[in-house]
Amino acid sequence: MKSFFSNTYPYKHWLTSLVIVPFILLIGDLISGNNTLNNALAVFVLFILFGLVCSFPVFAIYLLVFNVLIRKTNSVFIIKAILNVITIAGVFITVKLIGGTMMTVVLAAYYSGAIIICSLFYKIKKQTT
Repeated sequence: MKSFFSNTYPYKHWLTSLVIVPFILLIGDLISGNNTLNNALAVFVLFILFGLVCSFPVFAIYLLVFNVLIRKTNSVFIIKAILNVITIAGVFITVKLIGGTMMTVVLAAYYSGAIIICSLFYKIKKQTT
């Protein structure tokens, strides 16, 4: 029997990380009263769309590294740690390339936290065929 890892982990991790930060910001805007529901939802959608576009190059690297790691190591901890470091570095590199204000660094820190937290919730399952 040949064993392999489930490849749904990268997609779940990526999409959840992209959605959780805009969702937290949406809730924060609504609670603080800074925006109406329509404005907050529009910002939420923009964050998701820009997040998808800006994170795609890093996600492509993430998938390549994931596919190499699942063949080279059996340690789920090592796989997640390496992927988190690559992704967080990618977030800060993307922010640096885009430029912007201090707020972009704060958002990068939020996304980094989301990346780490989301990696704790999903499992890389070893399957046999």
